[in-house]
Amino acid sequence: MQAYYVTEKGGEIKKGEQPIPEPAKDEIRIKIKAIGLNPFDHKIVNVGPPKWKYPHILGLDVAGVVDAVGSLVTKFAIGDEVCGLCDFTRNGSFAEYVVVKTHCFQKKPSEIDWGYAISLVTGGMTAYRNVVEDMQIEEGKTILVQGGAGGVGSYAIQFAKNCGLKVFTTCSPNSNEFVKKLGADVCIDYHDVDVAKKCLELTEGKGVDYVFECVSLNLVPNDLLCVGKEGVVMTIVGIPEGTESPSENIKLTRSSLIKGHMFDIEEECINVGKSMQSVIDLAIEKKIQTTVTKTMPFDELLEGIELIKTGHSKGKVVITHN
Repeated sequence: MQAYYVTEKGGEIKKGEQPIPEPAKDEIRIKIKAIGLNPFDHKIVNVGPPKWKYPHILGLDVAGVVDAVGSLVTKFAIGDEVCGLCDFTRNGSFAEYVVVKTHCFQKKPSEIDWGYAISLVTGGMTAYRNVVEDMQIEEGKTILVQGGAGGVGSYAIQFAKNCGLKVFTTCSPNSNEFVKKLGADVCIDYHDVDVAKKCLELTEGKGVDYVFECVSLNLVPNDLLCVGKEGVVMTIVGIPEGTESPSENIKLTRSSLIKGHMFDIEEECINVGKSMQSVIDLAIEKKIQTTVTKTMPFDELLEGIELIKTGHSKGKVVITHN
């Protein structure tokens, strides 16, 4: 099969032939229809997790058709259309086939196309777990979503709006129309505006109630200046060393998804699968909308990664197989 892989830590991503994998007793094999691109996909190359065996096939998000099933699997059958999250410590979705355990996968509803389904995996599920499940938000309050035009931020806007929040978001001016369509009330141009100062102006000096940081850990110190006296800053990108909350009443917390050992914990994987089903249900009910803005063929996957690297993409970039 054709796949994109690296042969060493920090190595160049190459395209070439790799063996078609066989599922273990508790795994399924998926013939891949769509792949979702994430910043994580290229950033993890320089980390080179200890569990990686080279050549390592990259890719987290996958949607496709089950074409082989291990003897112990009861959740899925051959022919099922599924979407979900690959274990990043093993070979991933940048290929024609992938084998996975079933915890982080759900059936793809017929009402949702492959591109929409793949956007719900990392982007939708991550935003849902943090904004809806973990932040303990209250209706009528305000939230700042950092990077509202991104794959995660674009869903965070929608979930926050559905929960009755007033949504501020940072983005480039050329993304204003995109994020407002998703429900953003106020767009803040992070290029030439002091974001903390703007948040204080918009809230009559009180600060926002919540900040969802999904852009850079370097923004976290400034996020703490955006929130009010009893605010919450939730980050999915980590916290800079030495950064602490300026007050015991301001909560600074890392996403529960930031766990290098997450895929070693069956209960955590099951919870991820449950969150993903909640997001899929919202899509079926038309309470959220797709954030896919660009679809590219498998042969152009490296070009898609460059779009992500350079920040020239918005929403979700999807790779499809013919």
